[in-house]
Amino acid sequence: MSDYLVWGKTVTIPKENIPSFFFVWFFLIWTLTAIISAWGITTWHRYILLEEFTSGFIPRFDIKLAVGYVLRLFLLGIIFLAIAIPTGFVLMNVAQVIWPVALAGLVFVLVLVGVAFLRWSLVLPAFAVDKAMGLSEVWNAWSRIHNPGRTALGLIFFYVMFQLIVSFAINLLQFIPPIHGILSLAFQVFLAILNISILTTVYGYVVEKRELT
Repeated sequence: MSDYLVWGKTVTIPKENIPSFFFVWFFLIWTLTAIISAWGITTWHRYILLEEFTSGFIPRFDIKLAVGYVLRLFLLGIIFLAIAIPTGFVLMNVAQVIWPVALAGLVFVLVLVGVAFLRWSLVLPAFAVDKAMGLSEVWNAWSRIHNPGRTALGLIFFYVMFQLIVSFAINLLQFIPPIHGILSLAFQVFLAILNISILTTVYGYVVEKRELT
């Protein structure tokens, strides 16, 4: 039996009723969506960092650039799963004995992973502008900033706080479903644009040594 969430309700579907090609189609749709998203993201990186303008309404589609971007993002995810899974098992065992220590360890690991992800994620815009860099290269590029770990942590803190405050404000309107739905969707789109803009700006400042204006 398999459980699926459909319009706010969980329904149970026997496995024999699930088409054998369902997961294949799911993977194909997910891959296509990721590539299309990467197309837009790489276009934005190139527009800001290279001032590359499109000749028409639809930007140039570079399949190698989009696929390479997705693969690098996927590899970053694999790296952090490799860190999170064994750490999670250790903290679960510690929590059974001393839960405050496990909680403190969880917070420490989340902060560490967040900072590392931000620092390593600069490989994405670097690849988008045809200046591919390795993880060690982008990590070392942060050395031009005084106390890079604290800077990355500050960016993450303000971003998370902003997201929590706005999400809380939007959730206060749950009793008005149409407005709540529109605002939630608009905020998700805004966050996506904000994420790309922050990554592009940080890359320009850290790697290309541009001044913030």
